[in-house]
Amino acid sequence: MTSTIQQLSQLISNSVGQLVAITSKNGQHLPELNDRLTPESEAFRKDPDAAKAASIIAAATIQLAACVLPPYESIIQTSSGHMKSAALGVVIQCHVPEILRDAGSEGMHADDIAKNTGVDGSKLARLLRTLANRHIFREVKPDFFTNNRISGVLDTGKSIDEILRNPGKKHDGTSGFVAIVELGVTTSHKASSALYENMKDPITAFSEEPNHAPIQRAMRTNKSLFNWMLEPEQAQERHIFGLAMKGSASLVPHNLLLELFDWGSLPKGSTVVDVGGGIGSSCHMLLKAHPELRYIIQDLPMIAEDGKKHCALENPEALASGQMTFQGHDFFAPQPLTNASVFLMKNVIHNWSGPNVSKILTHLRNAAQSNTILLICDIVMTYSCREPNPDSVEDYTIVNDPSLVAPDILSTGFNSVNDTVWLLDTAMHLLVNTQEHTIAQFKRLLSGCGWKIVKIIRKGSSLDSVQAIPI
Repeated sequence: MTSTIQQLSQLISNSVGQLVAITSKNGQHLPELNDRLTPESEAFRKDPDAAKAASIIAAATIQLAACVLPPYESIIQTSSGHMKSAALGVVIQCHVPEILRDAGSEGMHADDIAKNTGVDGSKLARLLRTLANRHIFREVKPDFFTNNRISGVLDTGKSIDEILRNPGKKHDGTSGFVAIVELGVTTSHKASSALYENMKDPITAFSEEPNHAPIQRAMRTNKSLFNWMLEPEQAQERHIFGLAMKGSASLVPHNLLLELFDWGSLPKGSTVVDVGGGIGSSCHMLLKAHPELRYIIQDLPMIAEDGKKHCALENPEALASGQMTFQGHDFFAPQPLTNASVFLMKNVIHNWSGPNVSKILTHLRNAAQSNTILLICDIVMTYSCREPNPDSVEDYTIVNDPSLVAPDILSTGFNSVNDTVWLLDTAMHLLVNTQEHTIAQFKRLLSGCGWKIVKIIRKGSSLDSVQAIPI
């Protein structure tokens, strides 16, 4: 009988052959690890078959390594994660990727890198070496380092002179990705150090209050994350957090919302109510694709006013005609609109604990008509084990993107190569004492508030959809 490692090895070999054949057919170059990061270096992933072959190779390789490594080594690699995270935090905050941008294949000595950072060069070299051992940066000769394709994603694109003149604005005008990483290796890192104590303390262990998360213990505050960030001395923290949220949004394909629901099935003139919709970014995108619908964006009065001003610049005709309107509303209060065809909630549910979510969903159910659709666009968590066959589900439909279907030999599917959603779930725990939800958890939440799931669409990103109707 063929062993697991033989099957994994064969799967890797076959998938490498497929990937090479696809990229060769498309006239594309498969990048080397030490190539410079460019849009062209990652272009091969736009072909879905190439992207899936790459995912299979990576997932099978990770599982193969777990099979053959000594078990204690696997544990040490995980238990030392905080050290790698700390090292990454230092190199980002010392602007090392930007300093190394023009270092070339010869690299730069750690002492020269450190000149602009105010840190000890020999200590910086040791941290860079720790990261280089995980293929982030490259040590080309003793104490000489340069960027590679992976560390290249940490480069904001700004000159080191510009950053040093105004380090607080380092992430301004960027995609926000590096701000996400910086938030993870600083604030979230500190919160994680208090996780065990928070889970054992009788006061916080079973609490769902937003000010009972590990972050409060780490920062020695009784305020919720967002109220803590409103303090004057947290201005920079607040600034980075906002840019990180922008970066998170940029990682989700712009038009993905169009694929998470059949908007064309709604009758002309139907009303879409975006509950907690911010300044209306989602509805602006929907309006371009479906101008036959009417959009109402609800958020707190101050945010709604900002949305109205933004719309006056972006689409004054829609605002003047009433096709797009903004309404100040607290979703913990009764829902005033009773003619909605769709209540849309995008990236809202995961921000609140169970009792608060139930209050929001109950208000929406009380305002819903018999044919109103509740559309929750959030992460739908999966398990590490194989889930039941979707075809066996009788009371609702599950539509999985083909890219999510992994070979049976991969014990955790593609989870190991895209564990962002599980890390986001942990981040929600650490920072706001909430969570992402599995299908079973969504069912309990929704059914308890008078809603029934009819369809789930999974896209394999940080945005899936749960469609429900009144019971």
